[in-house]
Amino acid sequence: MDYQEHIVSTEENATFLHKCFSMNIEDVMSSGVICSANPLSTMTWQPRELERALGIYRNGMLHGDCAVVVKIPRQLWERAHRNNFQEEALDESIGYYHELRKDFAVKPKFVKGWIDRKTDKYHPKKI
Repeated sequence: MDYQEHIVSTEENATFLHKCFSMNIEDVMSSGVICSANPLSTMTWQPRELERALGIYRNGMLHGDCAVVVKIPRQLWERAHRNNFQEEALDESIGYYHELRKDFAVKPKFVKGWIDRKTDKYHPKKI
């Protein structure tokens, strides 16, 4: 599957990439992305323009051997962002409190798949 179509934001979704290691993929797919109450602390927002999105993917994901693709409906993202990711806003829309990690995480339903950085192959999340 062509990874490029998965790394750009759209009118409907704000797209983010989260760098991680393949040994953690199963945990991220099932538990979501731990974000310390601010998703921008661990995820990189992707623009709508493919060339800019590719630049971020190639140059901004230097650590880790894979990139997790997160797509959040634009309306939910804008509300959480507008509320400065206050716990109650994050919890109601895009996140939850991860009991084991004692931190906030982006809900797993927004994690759509991951890209192997060695091969650039996109792997959709198994449902």
